[in-house]
Amino acid sequence: MDAGELTEGEIDEILSLYRQATTEQTTTFDIIDRAGDERTHTKFLRWMCDPEGSHGLDSTFLNHCLDVAAETQSAIEEVDGSAINSVSAFSRKPDETELDILIEMDTRMIALEIKTQSSLRHGQIDAQTRYLQKQVEKDAIHSWDYILLTQKHQNTKGSYPHLYWSDIHSVLASLVGQVESDIDALRLRDWMRAIDKDLLDQRDFGPDSRLALQYGAKLDQLGFRMIQMRILMTAFSCSNDCVNGYENSMSCLPGRPVSGHHERFSRGLRRARIFTVLASIGGKMQGFASKYWGVINGSNKGQIITPSTATGQRTL
Repeated sequence: MDAGELTEGEIDEILSLYRQATTEQTTTFDIIDRAGDERTHTKFLRWMCDPEGSHGLDSTFLNHCLDVAAETQSAIEEVDGSAINSVSAFSRKPDETELDILIEMDTRMIALEIKTQSSLRHGQIDAQTRYLQKQVEKDAIHSWDYILLTQKHQNTKGSYPHLYWSDIHSVLASLVGQVESDIDALRLRDWMRAIDKDLLDQRDFGPDSRLALQYGAKLDQLGFRMIQMRILMTAFSCSNDCVNGYENSMSCLPGRPVSGHHERFSRGLRRARIFTVLASIGGKMQGFASKYWGVINGSNKGQIITPSTATGQRTL
């Protein structure tokens, strides 16, 4: 194969990246204007950590998160759902601060400090852990765990166990199929899309930037010839299938053989379908080319192909 040619796998990936770059992913968080909102994501997380939540997973989600967090520090003991007395969000029990999520048991507390966009602050962490330690000193509990949840690019503070939003996404992906209620499964999948779109490290290259970086030179050299041929063949195949189905259905009607009129109609229908499909695809390809050709040919440098300017669009 010529060095400038695209393999079947590369063509498939280009088409997939193109669909991602041109398809807007709207979540409930976007509709209610809460994309990236810390308190809204915290409420979802509190629900998933509650063993009595309608998701029906008991403490499975919480224990998965504890296991992942333990990988960054010393082991964290898993919990029995029946031992949990309460799971609260935005607890104001500490006088000096607020605990985003507080899980209370008879002899143990687990607190999660959550960040979606803002930075971690030493003073806030100190106030929260000081409150937890005071509960031990007062013999209210025997132990506590304090876990940070942030995006990957946010700096870790202190030596506390750490979770990333990518970990939450992975745990949800492994458990969503076990959720009892279809409605709750839909809620979780929508939350996963929101995490993927708004909370995973947005310095990663989006699909548009990956197209320009990985395939810019080849697309420039080929002038989209192979991709256009693949699309043309697909369109022609689909059109043939449509027409063949029409002809077969007509031939099955009593007293309605496929006459010369029907054959001419079939040929006309075939041409109409092909031109309709090609016109639609041609418009999309032209828009794609005009959007990225400047990057591929070297003009508008830096607008797409650097992390600081990547759109960061993501799909599930």
